[in-house]
Amino acid sequence: MTINADGIQEREVAYVRYELNQQTDVEGQPTGRTRGGKITVKVKSKNDGNTEILEWMCDTYMSKNGVISFPDKDGGEMKRLNFKNGYVVEYAETYDDTNETKQFEEFVISAKEIQVGNAVHNNSWTIDK
Repeated sequence: MTINADGIQEREVAYVRYELNQQTDVEGQPTGRTRGGKITVKVKSKNDGNTEILEWMCDTYMSKNGVISFPDKDGGEMKRLNFKNGYVVEYAETYDDTNETKQFEEFVISAKEIQVGNAVHNNSWTIDK
C-alpha cells in the first residue's frame, strides 16, 4: 500500500484508516448529513532525514491532493482513496527498536473531499484556504 501527495515522495503505508459518520437519533435513524473525511496514515520512515510530511503539518495553509492505493492479493491495485485539499492536522514520529522497520511517521489528513470508487464525500467548509 502506498500514499502519493503533491510534492511528497511516495511512501509505503503500514496502516491507514479513513472515516465518515452521520449523527443519528436515539433509535438509530440518521438525523444529519455525512461528515468526516479524516484519514489516519502510518508510513514507514525513509530514514534519510526527509521532513516533507512534518513541513506539511507545520504550514497551516499548505493543502495537498493525493491518493492512497490499496493492493489486491496479487499485488495489483484493488481500490484508490483520492483526497483533495488535504491538511495534516496531527503528526507524530516514533522509533521502536523492537520493530523490524523501527521508525514510523503517523499523521492525520483532514480533507475537503475524499473519493473511493464512485463514493464521493465533499465537506462544506466555510472558508477555503
